[in-house]
Amino acid sequence: MFFESPHARYYFPPESVIRTPYRDDINYATLDRDELQKDIVPIKNRYLNAVHHLDSQFARILEYLETHGLLENTLVVMLGDHGEEFMENGYWGHNSTFSDPQTRTPLILWIPGRAPAVHEQLSSHLDVVPTLMPLLGVKNPPEDYSSGYDLFSGKRREYVVFSDWSRVGYKDADVKIALPTKMQGFVGKRISGPNDEELAPQRAQELLQSKQPQLVRLMQELGRFNQKKTVQTVSAGE
Repeated sequence: MFFESPHARYYFPPESVIRTPYRDDINYATLDRDELQKDIVPIKNRYLNAVHHLDSQFARILEYLETHGLLENTLVVMLGDHGEEFMENGYWGHNSTFSDPQTRTPLILWIPGRAPAVHEQLSSHLDVVPTLMPLLGVKNPPEDYSSGYDLFSGKRREYVVFSDWSRVGYKDADVKIALPTKMQGFVGKRISGPNDEELAPQRAQELLQSKQPQLVRLMQELGRFNQKKTVQTVSAGE
């Protein structure tokens, strides 16, 4: 299921209000940076109310599964497709930069019979499928079908990958690097600390140089499952 309420304009019914004051409505086509900065608290409050509404919908699903005796035989995955920024780094919303508020997302797994635990290491959306497949009986190693890791395998990620329509991002314990995918060379690249800290130009260049092997491996991995398909045309007489 895909839930739309936490996306701007951030919809929720009156009974879901937990934060005030909040903007009555948001027209993101007309908002400018000054208006965003001035009203960012009531705008964020509107978002929090919408998220609270979403939580109530999750509750309905879980209550249904439990009431009908399905929860002990069902894998439940709750996952955000992106974060949402409220001017923490000078932006609002998502898909404008790879800042932490825009790229960090919640992931909650309900797995029958497994004790509660918290995964505190780097993880990625790429890890969801290889985490679920063994639970469904798949014996192949994740490398056969995914670029992700099984979160229960104990394997630690060295880095995570971000992407949007025209850029790919890399983050590890030392650095965050954004590279364009639709321009030649590294024009338009952005380099910061792993949590969006500003870096001195010399330090940024040093990190970029030191991460070249990882970036090359990243680009190779992005194309690992792309295969050219050959179509053979056969005439009617053959």
